[in-house]
Amino acid sequence: MTMSDPRDVHIGDLRDSTPVEKTPTEQPPPTPGVASVGPIVRALFLRFLAAQEAKELEKYGTPLMTLNGRNPLLDAMAEAVDLFQYLVQAYVEQAGSFPSTEELKEAFGSEE
Repeated sequence: MTMSDPRDVHIGDLRDSTPVEKTPTEQPPPTPGVASVGPIVRALFLRFLAAQEAKELEKYGTPLMTLNGRNPLLDAMAEAVDLFQYLVQAYVEQAGSFPSTEELKEAFGSEE
């Protein structure tokens, strides 16, 4: 898949309610790596959790609590959308460009 200018992608071209059946890229199985990710994840998670709890206390005066009057599924879905946006941002920034609309249709299929 070649990459092109991100401005070639139009939001209307990307909206599709059909399930994605293809992956944009196939990858080989992983090879032996250098370091285990688990200990890194645990250390980072604990740091981020402590920082998030401090932010909650500062902003709301309380940590996240059960039965707090909000729908946690809706909150989580909104956070998932934010996460996906950050992942696309990182992908585009890492790749230096974004696949064209035609390349996306080829990779994910087209409604036509």
